[in-house]
Amino acid sequence: MEMIALYDAKNRLSEICKQVMESGQPCVISRRGQPAVKIIPFEDAAGLDSAGRPPSVWDTVEESQARYGALTPEFDPPERSMESDPSPLDPLDPLDSLDPLDPLDPLNS
Repeated sequence: MEMIALYDAKNRLSEICKQVMESGQPCVISRRGQPAVKIIPFEDAAGLDSAGRPPSVWDTVEESQARYGALTPEFDPPERSMESDPSPLDPLDPLDSLDPLDPLDPLNS
């Protein structure tokens, strides 16, 4: 896979696109030496619609229902825990975060 610097790619974009279309090999455009963008032949853009966008969630639901069947009323989703793990940075009690010697604290007045 060929890698081309962004500056060179700007000057040779038509040539690069033609090369990718004819060879079928992708081309990577780098920015500051790091890969930034990949140009691939349109036929290789698997999973994209004709506008180059990924399928919508509704297309995915339809595909899943076609493959596995529709959900039935008997489907029972798994239980989810309603508890969330507290952050170790959060105080357990809001009053724990108060400084007992703070003169600006209204509870110490």
